[in-house]
Amino acid sequence: MRTADRRWNPYAWAMTKSEFTNVLRRAERGDLKPVDEVKEIQRFPQEFLYELRWLYDSVEHVDADGSRVFMPVHVRLYHAEPAVITDALIGLHLHEKVIDPLDAARTRALQNAEIEVAARSYWAGHHSSWGIL
Repeated sequence: MRTADRRWNPYAWAMTKSEFTNVLRRAERGDLKPVDEVKEIQRFPQEFLYELRWLYDSVEHVDADGSRVFMPVHVRLYHAEPAVITDALIGLHLHEKVIDPLDAARTRALQNAEIEVAARSYWAGHHSSWGIL
């Protein structure tokens, strides 16, 4: 998420985009480590929904008082691996996971809302095989 109080180093931004591409390529090959990098979404196991997970440490956060700190950025890509499509994954929704360090229930609720977006995307494209077949 790009906001006025967050700054991406342009070199780190280029590296971040490259790493994103590499994560997708590793996912295509099935080379991601379960749970750390890819996790089945337990709420929808019958629908073959998964979450690709990765972390960036390259974003500088500037507080109102001008103090600066580098913050981790947790990125999630929800995707489907339906049985009818054996050679692709279907990207459904990409977002930055918002973590409330003081309220784990809020963190879960925010992420569940993002998962719902992915589930709606899944079902919206399901009848047309997401335009692939």
